[in-house]
Amino acid sequence: MATANDVVNWMLSKVGIKENPMGSNNVEFNTKYYGRAVSGSAYAWCQAMIWCCFQELGISNLYGTKSAYTVFAASAFNQQGRFHRDKPQKGDMVFFDWGGSKNISAIDHVGIVVSVNADGSVNTVEGNVSNQVMKMRRTMQFIVGFGRPAYGTSGSAGGNSASTPSTGNYTVVAGDSLWKISQKFDTTVTFLKQLNNLSSDLIFIGQTLKTSGSSSTPSSHQIAVDGYWGSATTRRIQQVLGLMVDGIKGPETYKAIQRKVGTTADGMIGPNTIRAMQRYFGTVQDGVISEPSLMVKAMQTRLNQNKF
Repeated sequence: MATANDVVNWMLSKVGIKENPMGSNNVEFNTKYYGRAVSGSAYAWCQAMIWCCFQELGISNLYGTKSAYTVFAASAFNQQGRFHRDKPQKGDMVFFDWGGSKNISAIDHVGIVVSVNADGSVNTVEGNVSNQVMKMRRTMQFIVGFGRPAYGTSGSAGGNSASTPSTGNYTVVAGDSLWKISQKFDTTVTFLKQLNNLSSDLIFIGQTLKTSGSSSTPSSHQIAVDGYWGSATTRRIQQVLGLMVDGIKGPETYKAIQRKVGTTADGMIGPNTIRAMQRYFGTVQDGVISEPSLMVKAMQTRLNQNKF
């Protein structure tokens, strides 16, 4: 299997490749991604370049579902417990929000970490910077977080990251907390709680916890496909889109949806946003959410597939 080193070397080999003409988004990575030459403002290509990298190296399984949308990619890492807010490593996907927020739903750019500097900044290779592939040095100011593909061990950053087997258990000892265990196994508290069906952060000495693998209760995140958009549906939307999960409809949730369906992200649900959602989910576009709603049913079906 290709390693983090392989990904970094591939990205470095592309430095200097430019759009033709400049400012058009017509670039070889988009051509490969879409299967044809494309151009225009709708075809930003920073994420498409990374998809091409993983495809050519034969590790598309580590990339996940094909998407050129940075929010989708970061959310997928978050759902897998492989999205980290700090402690970057070589080969990580580094996600940015030029607005300076730390919200996954606001991510608008991505690159690959080449190395980490002593001051905490990172050296990267990024596509679609000034219409070309460039090497950059980035501070944490605009970095939302890091997606860490499950590379082969020979590609780890310095070999100092925790080893996480494909399946495994851990027995809680004195002084442990879910946070400490999550750091030991390079994952998140949320992932451990989901994996072990825990409703709180409380654990006890001698308890055996799963540290990797799939949830034993996959239905715990299933919602009713009934066409009614209630708090359960909102919570699932927030989980899938990588937002704070509170089950409350609000501007941040609406903005994430609007970005996903390709309409103005103003944080308000009106006829234009509803039509965009109906178009996205392939239902009648009348600008109205009825009760029950075919559009909501289509959305709920996708949410149960861990998709939006």
